[in-house]
Amino acid sequence: MMWANALLLASYSLVDEVLESRNGQPPPFTIPRLRFVKAALATSMTRASIRGKSTASAPAVGRTYLIEERLEGSFKKYIHNAGGQPSASILPDDEPYYTNARFLSFTQHAQFELTSGLAFVSDYQGNGDLLTDPQILTSPTDFDSAALFGDGNLSAGFSNFPKTHECNDYCTYFDLPPFF
Repeated sequence: MMWANALLLASYSLVDEVLESRNGQPPPFTIPRLRFVKAALATSMTRASIRGKSTASAPAVGRTYLIEERLEGSFKKYIHNAGGQPSASILPDDEPYYTNARFLSFTQHAQFELTSGLAFVSDYQGNGDLLTDPQILTSPTDFDSAALFGDGNLSAGFSNFPKTHECNDYCTYFDLPPFF
């Protein structure tokens, strides 16, 4: 979650920098202000036991839980983990949330550029301005990315991103170079 948040914030820094360089001239479209849900780890503590008997020594960690801010309303899948585009089968282009999906597609392109082709957030989902359960995709040749970001770090999704991403009006307005 922290990595995804950092990458999203880097995208917004690019947006803010370009807007400032254009003397506050607003773009011809809405710029959604999205964020990832607040999250924390919680652990329960238990008394340590030796051969089934409780001891008076320091407590031991029991279970660990991931706690996230609650999402209200209907959940939307904006961009699937293996693709670099909002898919009509996932989110039809007449949906009100399609603007968010197109903007998130732009953030993937921006993150790819800002990290010199090393990483971007994939598998965007959530509701309204809240996002949750991100997946980071990274270059499979630079380090053991699966160990860092888990089985959802699809090397094919990362490698195919420049081929599958279709630049949109956000990419053009914010001067991102096309892949081809």
